[in-house]
Amino acid sequence: MSSSPEPSSEGGKQQTGGFKNFVKAYRDAAPYLALGIQLAATVVIMFYIGYWADKHFKTDPWLMVLGLAIGAGAGLYNFFRTILDLGKREENIKE
Repeated sequence: MSSSPEPSSEGGKQQTGGFKNFVKAYRDAAPYLALGIQLAATVVIMFYIGYWADKHFKTDPWLMVLGLAIGAGAGLYNFFRTILDLGKREENIKE
């Protein structure tokens, strides 16, 4: 007799099933996790392009502000477009 109970095959299935559920949940959430990074990157990149253009053309701060506004607009457009596309894709999978 051993002092520790032997793991049942059912317990192993639960652990494997739990891991599979975790992987599936992460795979389903991955597109949403990337959205914040894409939004921030778009705004920051356009800000620095505007900053560079201001220094190059000596138009402080107008091109930086314009770059920031374009970056925010483009980032939000991409954000909402992706959300709507993912929502449609989930609806198609449910049907």
